[in-house]
Amino acid sequence: MHRAHVDYALMSVFNFSFYGAAMGAGIELPVIACWCVAIGGFTNPTIFVVAALDDDFWDKMIWKVLSAISFLITTTGFVWIGYTFVQHYLKA
Repeated sequence: MHRAHVDYALMSVFNFSFYGAAMGAGIELPVIACWCVAIGGFTNPTIFVVAALDDDFWDKMIWKVLSAISFLITTTGFVWIGYTFVQHYLKA
């Protein structure tokens, strides 16, 4: 359960940091990428909460699939936002 608390805090720091850096640099972030990061910022820590409540969590295929989808969505958002920053600074 402690892992979920830390993950919620880290994901919120990531979200605010990306937003603040983009606003400060005048970069418009792709809306879909922001949604990916926001969805992952909620679903990834929630997976740890569910896992803490279910001893057989990782033995169930549905949770493995949902975890993989959640991590894929989150990673897509982070990479896309990172690519947007790099693209902006290479043009500058």
